[in-house]
Formats: sequence, structure tokens, C-alpha cells
Amino acid sequence: MQLTLKMIHKDGTEKIVNTDLWCTILWERKYKRKMTKIMDDGLSADEFLFLAYHALKNEGETLPADIDEFAKQLVSCLPIEVNNPKVDAAPTAMS
Repeated sequence: MQLTLKMIHKDGTEKIVNTDLWCTILWERKYKRKMTKIMDDGLSADEFLFLAYHALKNEGETLPADIDEFAKQLVSCLPIEVNNPKVDAAPTAMS
């Protein structure tokens, strides 16, 4: 699952970031949940923030070392797109 997250900073600037597999793995380790379960349970603001923070780090953004300091710079951090490909839709070598 990949998420596209939109962050709005207190100074009005906006940033859009896409999560990737590494972000998902980090999230699953921290929150002890499977990403596939979020369609039923949803995500908290803290979880969106965590994913955005790590996606930005993966892109090479310079961020505060403390995620709480990063959070204080934002007005919002919300998903604008969810890409949830089904496992059974994956192509196979058989034709």
C-alpha cells in the first residue's frame, strides 16, 4: 500500500510526499499492525505524521531529528490518495 500525503506548514507552504515500502515496514514495526488492516481501522494523525516524516527522510529532505519538532511545524498532514493494489492482481510468469 502506498499513500500520498499532503502536509501544510504553518508558513502556508504545502508539500506532497508518497510513501513507499520502507515507510510501510517502519510503520508496521513501530505500531505492531499490518498495513493491510488500515482499511478497516484507519490511521491516526500520529501515524500519518510518522509516514510523512519517513517518506521525506527517504527523499533526502533535511528534517528536525525529533519528529515532535517536525509536527510543530505543520498545520495538517492528511492523505490525498491511497494506492492499494490487490495481491491477487500481481502478474505471474505463467501465461
